[in-house]
Formats: sequence, structure tokens, C-alpha cells
Amino acid sequence: MIASLAFASILLSTPSIDTSRIDQIARSYVSNRQFSGSLLVAREGKVLFHKAYGMASWDLNVPNRTNTRFRLGSIVKQFTAASILILIEQGKLKLNDPIKSVIKEAPEAWNGITIRHLLHHESGIPDLLGFKDSGTIMRLKHSRDQLLKRFIDLPLEFEPGKKHWYSNSGYILLGMVIERVSGMSYESFLRKHLFEVAGMKDSGSDSSNSIIPNRAVGYVRTKDHFAPAEYVDMSIPLGAGVLLSTTGDLLKWEVALFGNKILQPKSLAVMLAPLDGITPSDSGVGMGQGIGDFYGHRQIFFGGGIQGFNSSLLFDPVDKTVIVALSNVNTSMIDPLCAQVSAVSRGEKVVLTSERKEIKLSESVLKPFIGKYAINLKTNMNIGYENGNLYLQVDGQQKFVLYAEGKTRFFLRDLDGQAEFVSGSNGHLTLMWTQAGGTSRFPKVKASRTD
Repeated sequence: MIASLAFASILLSTPSIDTSRIDQIARSYVSNRQFSGSLLVAREGKVLFHKAYGMASWDLNVPNRTNTRFRLGSIVKQFTAASILILIEQGKLKLNDPIKSVIKEAPEAWNGITIRHLLHHESGIPDLLGFKDSGTIMRLKHSRDQLLKRFIDLPLEFEPGKKHWYSNSGYILLGMVIERVSGMSYESFLRKHLFEVAGMKDSGSDSSNSIIPNRAVGYVRTKDHFAPAEYVDMSIPLGAGVLLSTTGDLLKWEVALFGNKILQPKSLAVMLAPLDGITPSDSGVGMGQGIGDFYGHRQIFFGGGIQGFNSSLLFDPVDKTVIVALSNVNTSMIDPLCAQVSAVSRGEKVVLTSERKEIKLSESVLKPFIGKYAINLKTNMNIGYENGNLYLQVDGQQKFVLYAEGKTRFFLRDLDGQAEFVSGSNGHLTLMWTQAGGTSRFPKVKASRTD
């Protein structure tokens, strides 16, 4: 009897998933034109929710299905990182090998760059997507040599290893490393060592010149409709974002990766180890993976975006829950969608933006909240007043209107975020900022602070 009760308590500790609420959440994003794609939730490898929304092709009136293939964007980086670690397991590479040992034509400025630097975005190589003419570059077909010449002779942004600065160029370069070291094409290597091992039959490199069954068309949101996304030639992204896949295949990937079928346990630990200087309790960036809190719960995650597509992939290492969302419309809301679905999967309450009720506050009530609130020593969250509303703006980023739902509580319609202004015993204000269920404290900056 004691053993039976103990077993029952284990079962009860993992709540059943409210699939109707998950569907309701997804539909709220669809109705706001913030999601069009496929959503999957699984636990211990068992699919509990799998549904498609929106259209794979508005021109042809073809709906998205659960087997629709979507471009993954930067989620591809974890496949690239895993491939590099496999080459290391095979004894063909070492993490601290200089990149010049593989890319022989690399300039002298790259002498200090290692494989590890590329994996951790610490190389200093300029990001191809940050170039002023990147829009033009992305439309042109490139050979590997032509692609390399785009950034090989540019000055480094910083000394290798001194900073963490996201660079797609580094992962494009890692794709070339995989090809040169293995003697196989990038896709052939992944198919043999990753896709076939995981049982992924609907994944592979996207191609601008091939007919690929069940491939979705990418779109962007305009003011009142969807429009085709800008063309990008798929000869360019390589190890940074060349793949397409399905929600079902990405579940197989997560099960295989975290089940130690792809990498040896010590290699997986290396892949997930955060950057130097980040403690295990902090959010961090591994190799093609992120580690952070969503609704107060630790997740291993990564997202991606490429013209017309966004993706999000979450894994809960405690209860082995996998959440995958693939969308064929560019939107910043796919991560909040997954975070909310993750919270519901744990039995937590989620309040949708559409369920929040706005109230009107007078200018005299709102204006005391105006000012700068310190995110860190160098960055502020700025609260301003315009057209009868407060607005929020992180230094150098876009403005978001704050809508009141209480005298000190506000929410955003275009972002899954809430703000609350709390006054201390000394009358000094603190902004409590909640996003993806996690709350941060940003103290109001005194006028004497220099920025």
C-alpha cells in the first residue's frame, strides 16, 4: 500500500495537460495574425497535442498541416553544433583547434579564432546579416567560396574570446568546417549522423531551386493582411539556418538528443554548458542552445527566424516536456506563445492579452511613472507619456504602448509583457517587469545618474 501511494503521488506530481486551453491560446495568436503554423506538445516522447493553424499558401488556399515543412532559421545552429561535437568525438577536430587549421585561406587576423569561439559566438567575425547590403546579398546565389569572401577579409569586431556577439557568419563558417573535415556535404553529414539516428524523415536542407513536398510559403504581416516574404537564396544560411523540418521531426530530434542517442553524455554537457562567467543559476547561452526561465521554470530552448518564418523549440529537463512551434509568418510572438503553452502544460494559469481589461487613467495619475528605470549599468527601460498613454521603450528599441489594468499595473498588446510600478518605503519607484512569466526589478534612475 505504501509503495502504491508513493507511485500515485509521482503520477499526480505531473499535471495532465489542458489541451483545450492550449488550443485557445494558439487561436488567440492566430486571430491576431501573430501565428500561422504547427504546434506540438509532448511529454516523455508521447504526443499530447499536435495541431496546425493558418495557411501554408494563401495564394493556393492550402492550409498548414502537422506534416508541413517550415524553414527553421537559427534552430539549425544546434544541429551544426552537434555535428561539430560528433567530429570531435571521432577525433577529427578539437574544440580549441584554430579555425585556420581547417580554413587554410583564413587571414592572419583569424589566428586567434578557435572552433570553440565560433560555437559560442565569441569570434569577432562580423555578422553577415548585419551588413548594410545584406538584403541584396541574401537574394544572390553563392558558391561556398563566394560566401566565404563576403566576410573573410573584414576587420574583426573585437579580439576573439573577449566578447559574446551573435554572428551568423560564425555558424556559416562552421557549416564549411563540417564539409571540409568530413569530406561530405553539410546535408549528407547531418542526414547520416543526425536525421537517420533520430528517425527524422521530413528534414533536410531547403533549396531555392528544388520542388519540396509539403513546404510552406513564408509571409510577413502588413497592416491588415499577409504579404509574401522577401526572397532569400538558400545557398547562403548553411550552418546558420539552411534547414527545414516539421514539428514531428523536431520532437524526434529532442528525444534523440536528450536521450544521448546523438551525442555522448559528456559531449551533450559541453553543448549545454553556458558561457564562461555565467553561473548555472543564470540564463546562459550554450552551443546552439539557450538556458533560461519561462514562467519561473528552467527550460532549454532556442528560437529562429528567417525571411517569412519563425520557430521556437523548448525542452523541460525535469518532466521531459517538449514544445515545438513552427510558423510561416514572421512574428516576435512565437516565443511568448511557447512560454504560455509551457506554463499550461505544468497546470499553471495563463492570462491572455485578449483577456485583460483596459481602464483609463488620468494624466495626473500616469505622469509620476515617467522616467528611466535601470535594466543594468548601461541600459535603461524608459517610460514616457504620449497621446494619453504611457509607453515603454528600451534604449535604442521600438516603443510599446502601456495599457492600464489598475492604478499601478499595465500590460502590452503587442508583446507578452506586464509592468507594475511599486513604491518603496522611501517613495522610490521600482518597475516590476514580467515577461514569459519571469519578473525582473528595475529601479527608477535618480536624476544624478549619468548614462
